Amino acid sequence: MALGFSVEFCVHIAIAFNRFPGKRLERAKKAIFHMGSSVLVGIGSTKFIGVMVLAFAPSTLFKLYYFRMYLFIIILGLFNGLMLIPLLLSRIGPNPEMKGKIRD
Repeated sequence: MALGFSVEFCVHIAIAFNRFPGKRLERAKKAIFHMGSSVLVGIGSTKFIGVMVLAFAPSTLFKLYYFRMYLFIIILGLFNGLMLIPLLLSRIGPNPEMKGKIRD
């Protein structure tokens, strides 16, 4: 489940990076500009709101294990998707192919 959450945050940025022409740094900036808000608001906030329900659970087991675990997974996934993946792609990402790219 943690792997699925983490991939969900990262794959949107990686696909957007791959679709833009230009140098790596430009493509990383465009990917964050175009998909960053979708990842943060669309995925991150909805998962965060869903996990916040567990914070008010009467069971200590849910608070201690599930709430903390899922909250950490969401925070780590957002960090990876919005900070680490764009950084790595801007440094060592693939070179662009010119067919089928989005034009600005």
